[in-house]
Amino acid sequence: MKIAVVAEFFYPFCGGQEQRLLEILEYVAKQGHKVDVYTIKYDVRLADSESYNGINIIRIVENRDYSSGGGLKSRSLKTIIQYSLKVALRLDANSYDKVIFSQFPIFHMLLTCFTKSKKILDFVEYRHGRFWEFLFGLEMKCADQVVCISDVVKEKALKICDGKKLLVIPSSIKIKKFYSGEPKHFIFIGRMEQHKHPEMAIETVLQYNAEHNQKYVLHLIGDGSMLEFLRKKYNYKNIIFHGFVTEEKKIRLLADSIALIFPSEREGLPVSVIEAMAADVPTLTTRYANNGTYYFVNDKGVGVVAEPDIISLTAALHELLENRIQYVDMCKLHKKNFSAESAARKFIEI
Repeated sequence: MKIAVVAEFFYPFCGGQEQRLLEILEYVAKQGHKVDVYTIKYDVRLADSESYNGINIIRIVENRDYSSGGGLKSRSLKTIIQYSLKVALRLDANSYDKVIFSQFPIFHMLLTCFTKSKKILDFVEYRHGRFWEFLFGLEMKCADQVVCISDVVKEKALKICDGKKLLVIPSSIKIKKFYSGEPKHFIFIGRMEQHKHPEMAIETVLQYNAEHNQKYVLHLIGDGSMLEFLRKKYNYKNIIFHGFVTEEKKIRLLADSIALIFPSEREGLPVSVIEAMAADVPTLTTRYANNGTYYFVNDKGVGVVAEPDIISLTAALHELLENRIQYVDMCKLHKKNFSAESAARKFIEI
């Protein structure tokens, strides 16, 4: 089978969803399928094309300033149009059996929807409001199948899409590479952007330490527009900013974590939460309507949900520490259901 993937970011850019997609496609390629990924060349040092673990990566349209951190504002419309039109020509010429589109930047799918191949939309995040629902609705009309990253995302998508098109393939990872170590610190994993609220994770640990006379350390992993500002504001020995780290270092830091503190405002089902579960690390998250983590943690019992303020988060962190064993047990129970191999088989079967 010939499969094309149209994703604005891909290896070596590895945010949570990019890492998820990479691991799924590695398994697909191992099964003997041809996989071509069309992505934007966001770094001039990258080759125009390369093969990585059986995946052919084709980088078209160079734009070193292109990024996802600031939403649509940081994405160049000119770059998106050039990228989409060039991809459309490649798709038409190569007669793929399936084309998998990442959810963003949205216009890439609208401008290539005439391709005759089966079109699959990888839908990872729902956002409320007429503007977003209009754009997501257009994307879904172009798709033959819409893959939702969680049951909650599917439920919300029913507002704008025929349920017959919707299929749930949960967020997934390579479970076996994660392990449990010696719990001794807290961790935040995610981009340093406003909607992720890394400052709330920091303030929660500082407040907990002050209230309980503790010296817990918080490790923050991830780049983003807020990184340097936060480094200057929170210049404390027990608040450690790592920026981008290797996969190996992330796994090591996660293994020794007491809890993942993840107060994000909007998510589908983030890979970092599945990774924490795989390492037997409970999650502390916040009750935002667009935060899929909140629904997941509540449903699976793999952590604690708090109201999005420091007082509530600090109290919830105390509750998590008091009952950590039961949350760890729930992590062990559920993690086997989120393997990349299982997700890849489902994508092949569509």
